[in-house]
Amino acid sequence: MLVAWTNPGNAGSPNLAGERAAWTIAAGRQSVANLIGASPAEITFTSGTTEANNLAIVGAARRDEPNRNRIIVAWIQHLAREPIPIPLFFGHRQELPTAGEY
Repeated sequence: MLVAWTNPGNAGSPNLAGERAAWTIAAGRQSVANLIGASPAEITFTSGTTEANNLAIVGAARRDEPNRNRIIVAWIQHLAREPIPIPLFFGHRQELPTAGEY
């Protein structure tokens, strides 16, 4: 993290600062992968808890489990109050979730 803070840049920018930021992210991804025995392609960094929660919920929703018709999440640890449109990810399910139920 210290490298990222001392050399800021947008990893998507086609300049030296952007290339340095992209390298920093790739190196961090490799370090985390090595630490937990994963492939770097399996590591996703997010900008915050809401994005991470939504990514996990959408990932669970996209899994091919034909007997599942809902995903229930608890709002105890984080107040990500805006439900994401999970029915879009289930495809054939059109009912909208109630608060805290996906």
